[in-house]
Amino acid sequence: MKSLKNTFQEAYLQLLHQHLPTQVSVKQIVLVANTSRSSFYTHFDNREQLHLYVKQQIHREFFMHYEIKNPHEFSSTTTLNLCQHIIKYRSYYQHALQDTLDFHHLSIELSNYLMHVYNDLDYAIFASFGTIGFLKNWVEHDFLISPSEAAEKLMKIGFTNWASKVNI
Repeated sequence: MKSLKNTFQEAYLQLLHQHLPTQVSVKQIVLVANTSRSSFYTHFDNREQLHLYVKQQIHREFFMHYEIKNPHEFSSTTTLNLCQHIIKYRSYYQHALQDTLDFHHLSIELSNYLMHVYNDLDYAIFASFGTIGFLKNWVEHDFLISPSEAAEKLMKIGFTNWASKVNI
């Protein structure tokens, strides 16, 4: 059985398909969630607190795809699961990746996870900002390619030896 917090999260995400986060009201959330305002205020002080809760839940799930103990476990399946996650929460990412601070936060946080894959901070930063930039472009262009195609491209980009491409 899902919690009431999750019900509010689902309602909020549904509303994000048609509205900016700042345009979603508590009245709309409780209407879509088919619950009362008092139930909402039992769990959240305001809409912004719900937004923060949703953001934390989605980011936690995003980074779970990178919780890899052994760098050799990083695979195309990991990347495919990440792309499917982006599709699942498309209404959130369509707004979050437009926000400069959210984009920066996701990129920096991802670089911490990619350190386990690349074992080099500079390359992890380069790869993380490139990954988030690629995903932002994919979202902005309304997912013109499938999650499997996006995952394949991300893997190719992520494991390219960029130094071999440069004539120095």
